[in-house]
Amino acid sequence: MENTSKYNIKSVSFLTNLNIHTIRAWEKRYSAVTPQRTETNRRMYSKEDVNKLNLLSEALKNGHSIGSIAKLSIEELKNLVLNKSSFPTKNTQNLDKFQSLIDQSIIHISNYDYDNFEKLLLESSVNFPKQSLLIDFIIPLLEEIGDLWKNGKIRVTHEHFAVSVLRTFLGSLIDNNLNPITSPKILTTTPEGFLHELGALISALFAMDFGWNAIFLGANLSAEEISAAAKANNVNAILLSLVYPSDDPRTGKQLRKLRKYVGEDMSIIICGRSAIGYLKFIEETNSLLIRNLNELPDLLKNIREKISLS
Repeated sequence: MENTSKYNIKSVSFLTNLNIHTIRAWEKRYSAVTPQRTETNRRMYSKEDVNKLNLLSEALKNGHSIGSIAKLSIEELKNLVLNKSSFPTKNTQNLDKFQSLIDQSIIHISNYDYDNFEKLLLESSVNFPKQSLLIDFIIPLLEEIGDLWKNGKIRVTHEHFAVSVLRTFLGSLIDNNLNPITSPKILTTTPEGFLHELGALISALFAMDFGWNAIFLGANLSAEEISAAAKANNVNAILLSLVYPSDDPRTGKQLRKLRKYVGEDMSIIICGRSAIGYLKFIEETNSLLIRNLNELPDLLKNIREKISLS
């Protein structure tokens, strides 16, 4: 007989020992589960959702990353958990540590507390590897800030304050590029009409952690300017972050012009929350779409291999 039991998110948190933020993040960023919605838009999870979340949690204890396993079936996850000896043990307390950091950050942002917010960011950059810092803390924090602003829990001035502090903090990290000058180069920016630059900045930092030299140009650049900078710096790839809007009529034309200016051999990577809205132009220009930052390392590896063969 089919089990039709449904659980709200608080019950799921209790049954899986995962905090509510983690459950929402796995759902939103990785599509790990897809709960049904009530007429009042409340999440309701099935028994299968609960089982999958428990298996995902167990797999993370064995060292797997959520991005690599989120879309596996329950049977595949069961097999993965049984082969736990293949991976080193991972500290699962990190999930709660990052949630605590996000909660503390929101308090500092709500109080416009620059000193304590900056101190928290600096301490986190020392305590965690850069990849984990970006994926598990900075990106979820930005999403949390966006949700709070959207729901009227914080003011637009809070959002601007947070972005300003984060821009300075992340910029200081990019200044500490220690990769050899012979490493491949990636240029990151946003095209004309896109003012949200943190996605491009985070992507630059992520690429640096995988052996690339990153050139971050800020936001809102025309195809002509991006092309000129790419040629002047002899870059091997261009990454454009498209966060907002999702329907700018200039963007398709800009992507076409950029492809024409840089040639067919240049790798153009498109990422960001609004990127899917320009899928037609991404495909038309043979650009490379990534839906989340976890997909970037493999893509950069493939580009690097192509460079070495050319």
